[in-house]
Amino acid sequence: MQNYLRWTGDLEGVIEQNGQFSANCSRELPAFWLAPPCRRNHSLCIPAVMSGQGSTAYIMQWATTYGIPMAITHTSDTSDTLQLVRNFRILFYWYEPDFYALDIDPIRMILPEHSPSAWASGDFRTGATSIYVGKLVSSSLRTSAPRVRKMLEHMKVEAPQLLQLTKGAEGTFDVDDDKLRESACDWLKANVNIWEQWIPVATECASTFGLADAAGLPVAFRAQATQCQVCPAGRFSMAVSDEVGPTYVCHECPAGSHQSRHGRSICSECSPGSFAHSPGQSICSPCERGSYVNKSGATRCFSCGPDNSWTTSQPVIDSFGEERWVEIEGASSKALCRCLEGRFLSSSGQCLVCMEGSYCPGSGLLELLPGHHSTARALHAFLCKVPSSFSFSFLWPW
Repeated sequence: MQNYLRWTGDLEGVIEQNGQFSANCSRELPAFWLAPPCRRNHSLCIPAVMSGQGSTAYIMQWATTYGIPMAITHTSDTSDTLQLVRNFRILFYWYEPDFYALDIDPIRMILPEHSPSAWASGDFRTGATSIYVGKLVSSSLRTSAPRVRKMLEHMKVEAPQLLQLTKGAEGTFDVDDDKLRESACDWLKANVNIWEQWIPVATECASTFGLADAAGLPVAFRAQATQCQVCPAGRFSMAVSDEVGPTYVCHECPAGSHQSRHGRSICSECSPGSFAHSPGQSICSPCERGSYVNKSGATRCFSCGPDNSWTTSQPVIDSFGEERWVEIEGASSKALCRCLEGRFLSSSGQCLVCMEGSYCPGSGLLELLPGHHSTARALHAFLCKVPSSFSFSFLWPW
């Protein structure tokens, strides 16, 4: 109420108690606050009723600023407000459209356009904010009924049209679904030119979908298409536009990427150790044994060596606690490149066949078998011999 005093200067319209301001209601009519134009003669006042006290501050400023002879009061229940409005010629504060009040057919009082900055400072002399009428739909419509969702996006209904649509429940809080359906059906029959514009073109695809021909196969151009389909694996939904308008196509994932799921709007790069040689792949292929790739988005793998004596392997511990070397696919590092089992990596970088008397487990190293010896430069392993002068002697206790 302090804002009311600040912006109207009406000292008689408020009372102050302990620094708090409240509306100064009429002594003769204690349930009403009388605006200045009729404060001296309440018979000139027009009753104005509200549901609750939430809007009292707005209406008081309007009445005083624009010289409207109002006697403002409020009810505690919405149905009581509508009952009064139906039985008497009075002003009332309400929102629209509202099918509960369709039978009233009120005349709207026009005020200056709403000023957000003024209202933020407590100056309510401009009109109230417009009510936003939203469209709430299930999130699953995007995939279960994309054309229905697209139609709802196109749907635009003005307030008078919305009131006509809801005439089946006029004047009652007990909504009759059958009457509402009948009313909506009548409106559709009478307003074909309006709702026909809501129906999407068959080839106006939504995200995660794309243009498709009569067989349901993806196509690149609208002229080839008859419908929209969920983008299959190996493709992603890409926005395009032509002379008809925006739509989507199911574009192949580029080489080096993949998409394993249907109805996606992006593709994922192949991870290190895998590749996609050509576009449109649903999965990336692992690098074969003897090859590797250490980056994402690869279209091929690099060979470990110039011939088939190379592989990719890593050590494992078997059930006996012994180390074994196993060949692997999908190597993501050159460090996994090694010679095949039965070969070893020479100082010249070649995979050579294991020499007699040695063992090559697949680690790239050469291990001498027990009873053999060799040197770093030797190409052979030699069998250890027992010296001919070596002899045994036995000592017996006496």
